[in-house]
Amino acid sequence: MRTFNRRPILAALVVACVVVAAVFFTRWATWSWIRPLPRLSQIRAWADSGRWEQADEAIQRHVKRSPRDAAVLMLGARIAGAQGQLDRCAELLEQVPSESPQKLEAMLRQGQAWRDARYAARAERVWRDALARAQQQSATARMLQALRAELVSLLSLERRATEARELLWQMYPRHAEQWRLLIALARLEGRGLSPQVALGLLDEVIERDPTDFEARLGRARYLVDASRWQEAKDDAEHCRSQDPLSPRTVE
Repeated sequence: MRTFNRRPILAALVVACVVVAAVFFTRWATWSWIRPLPRLSQIRAWADSGRWEQADEAIQRHVKRSPRDAAVLMLGARIAGAQGQLDRCAELLEQVPSESPQKLEAMLRQGQAWRDARYAARAERVWRDALARAQQQSATARMLQALRAELVSLLSLERRATEARELLWQMYPRHAEQWRLLIALARLEGRGLSPQVALGLLDEVIERDPTDFEARLGRARYLVDASRWQEAKDDAEHCRSQDPLSPRTVE
């Protein structure tokens, strides 16, 4: 009696199943790739309204399709960070292409993400690299100040006062509110901003740059408070010679 051989039939069924599965997978993958994506403006609106899961699902599709698009990566990092996914946030920011105009902003935020994730060494490395890049590219004063401020904050927390102090002096010449830096310098030394401390700091500023109008005018006011009239008058006269029309030199 002949035995019926089922092996060819089973093999054909297996092949057919594999082919059908491959066809369905190919169609699904193709549809996933070509189906319309939500606009970035829509995803931002979802994020602004706190619809993080919807925004996250959409931005991940964007990242898969455009892994080098700086706007996509920056928005993805924002959404990841808002959900506490700090490692993913930092990794997305690192992927922003080096030639992108947004690279410095991405590095600033990347350092913030590493800092918040308690990776201080990584944060410092990113910010120092960004600062070097910013100086080479003649970046805006705002970006330079922001990077230095982040580094000063980190160094101060780690009690590396000498390095923090040097960065503060680098920030001083173009800072819009120089008195804030004087306070920061005083705090680095563990002192309040008493008139004596302020005078010592202003002396150091003027020694570095005798033409510093703001520092000399500020010192004149502190000298008046200390009843050092002649020195105050000398500083006021110096300021008046630099800017005769300034109403502050007539006070």
